Amino acid sequence: QIAQKSTDELGNLIEHFFEYSYLITSNIKPNLEKINISNLIVECVLSYIAVLEEKNININMDEPPPIYVLGDKDMLIRIVDNLLNNCAKHSLGDIDIKIEFLQNAKITFTNPINQDTNINVDKLFHRFYTSDSTRNKSTGLGLSIVEFLVKQMDGNVGAYLNKTDHTLSIFFEIPLFK
Repeated sequence: QIAQKSTDELGNLIEHFFEYSYLITSNIKPNLEKINISNLIVECVLSYIAVLEEKNININMDEPPPIYVLGDKDMLIRIVDNLLNNCAKHSLGDIDIKIEFLQNAKITFTNPINQDTNINVDKLFHRFYTSDSTRNKSTGLGLSIVEFLVKQMDGNVGAYLNKTDHTLSIFFEIPLFK
């Protein structure tokens, strides 16, 4: 069982590393188009319901108005999937998703974490960074992929740790469609 677990983790690491290497070296250009980010996020959440239910995690999200961004649909789906996956792996409870817009659309994923978790938010998007040195089935590449894809669409990413209520928030911003 230990050997199988290690083999599965190595396979996962190789798969993520291959994807990351491909994205970095392939010079892919985003296919920018008008996308309703509110609908896209709801669709991604719905496709993730089985995984979340298995872990007894609910999503809290106010129904947002239609917010249109200039983005690549496939990249945005990958970003939201990676963030949902990150939350599902590390959350100790329900996930809050907030969609806001001013100059950009800002999507924030917040989840409760163990109060003893030592997260360096400055390194969170660095390749191979993980707050758990035993990797805990995490390659540390998912958030690096998120950052890369967001930047391909002229967006920004960030994170903040709230030590008072023991939550981690990860957000990305994408330009609005004008």
